[in-house]
Order: sequence, then C-alpha cells, then structure tokens
Amino acid sequence: MGRSEFRDKDRGWKRIKRETKALTRKAVKVGIQSDGGDVLNRAFFNEFGTSTIPARPFISTAFDENRDDLHKMKGRLWDGVIQGKINAARAAALLGEHHQNQVREKITSIDTPPNAESTIRMKGSSNPLIDTGQMRSAVRYEVE
Repeated sequence: MGRSEFRDKDRGWKRIKRETKALTRKAVKVGIQSDGGDVLNRAFFNEFGTSTIPARPFISTAFDENRDDLHKMKGRLWDGVIQGKINAARAAALLGEHHQNQVREKITSIDTPPNAESTIRMKGSSNPLIDTGQMRSAVRYEVE
C-alpha cells in the first residue's frame, strides 16, 4: 500500500477568522469629543434644545438620514476584510471617518430654525450651528 501525504494549506482562512472576530469586537462612536466644557454644552443644547434655544438635532439627524449609506458601507468594509484588502482596525476607522464627515456636513447644512436677528447681528452669520467652527471640528470618531 502506498504512502499518503496530507498538507494543510491555509489560503488565508486563519486571517479571515482573526480579522472578522476582531471586527465584531469593535465599536465606532461618532460625536463631540471634547473636554466636557463649553463645546459639549453647546452641542447638547443645540441637539435637544432648551427653553430659549430651539432644537437643531445634528447628530441624531445625520445618523437617521445616512442609515442606509452607513449600512452599505459597513457591508463593503466587511467584504474588504474578508477579501484581505483591509484589516479590521482600518475598516472601523474608515467607517468612523465617513460618519464623522456626515455629521460635520449636517452641522454646516442646517438652516432651520433660523437664528434670531439679534444672534445673526452678533455672529455676523445666519448659519445656526456655526459661529467659530469649534463645535464642528469637535465632531470626531473613536474606535473601541
């Protein structure tokens, strides 16, 4: 009887298992990443409103308006990880950066409810959520 030989050729399966497991353990958060001071307060008051400031939700609205896009991107990134084109860390970072830009764009595009005339005179601008740009630039993503 002849001798049989067995060779175990991985062909990337171990990498796929490792990276998909790593990806399922990652969470991407997008929001105001600040020291908890004035920027965070302004973002909170604009997102939810106060007795004197009308709500101008930009974080929740950006997510709701882009839910399908984010779901599709997540699928493309998942495929990229499986195909070995990117690793889990890069996929999570790309998703975070993409949604960070969506939230920042939402801050720029909101125009209702409009600012009071006195606020427009004080700021020199009618954009309700942009004065110095500090809040917009405080929107960042974090991968856990």
